[in-house]
Amino acid sequence: MRTAGISLDAAGEVHTGDILLWGEWEPPSTVEVLEAPGTDDPRYLHRPFLESPTESAGQQNTDPFVFGDEFLYTGCQQWKGKPRGNPVQLRYLLPGSIILFGSCARDRFLLDTVFVVRDFIDHDRDDYLDVLRGAVPDAYWTVTLGPWYAGPADGRSFRLYRGATPADPVNDMFSFFPCRQADSATTRGFSRPDLSAPSWINPRLRQGWGATKLGDVAHAADIWHSVRQAVLTQGCELGVRAAIPPVQTPPRP
Repeated sequence: MRTAGISLDAAGEVHTGDILLWGEWEPPSTVEVLEAPGTDDPRYLHRPFLESPTESAGQQNTDPFVFGDEFLYTGCQQWKGKPRGNPVQLRYLLPGSIILFGSCARDRFLLDTVFVVRDFIDHDRDDYLDVLRGAVPDAYWTVTLGPWYAGPADGRSFRLYRGATPADPVNDMFSFFPCRQADSATTRGFSRPDLSAPSWINPRLRQGWGATKLGDVAHAADIWHSVRQAVLTQGCELGVRAAIPPVQTPPRP
């Protein structure tokens, strides 16, 4: 994706302007075909935007959500089994927990988001309108919460996690996504950082989640710093904010 954003380089210098990033965005986007000489290079560049609010039924939700002043994540993979199933560890994470979002490609784990939990709010279908009011931006209601709760009630509860930021870190850790600065005429993107080497990563997990229990917050910080260094070493900056996509009318075909 290409959007306005803020990033930090290896020296901690702040950069503002258009950035390129990998991530999830389920609403509309304009699409440009890219040159993709490498196997892991992206073949399309998306510029995300929002339509005027419509009915949420049948729409997919964007989770995690890295747009705006803080990263947000709720719902996905927090329960195993349907219709009710059982809650899993993702439903009970504490501040300082680290979530690595990414994809499996040819038995490698390719990273797109590092989410450090700052705090959380529990919610369910009966109370989410009240308990989450004022806690998330308007776009999150449209993009994530509306689609998430558009289906029939099933008795499950969920946990909204809000990510740590450089201005409000947890033990010096903050959420970020690997990114690169975009030039005025981008014709190719970049491959996601390969994070397959560490022993606490399962690079063959194709869909789902895995957990590594850490002894204390200091150990978590060690993990976070190693991920940060791997991202920087592979030529990326640390994206700490992506602009919330603007509301616009979809282009006509």
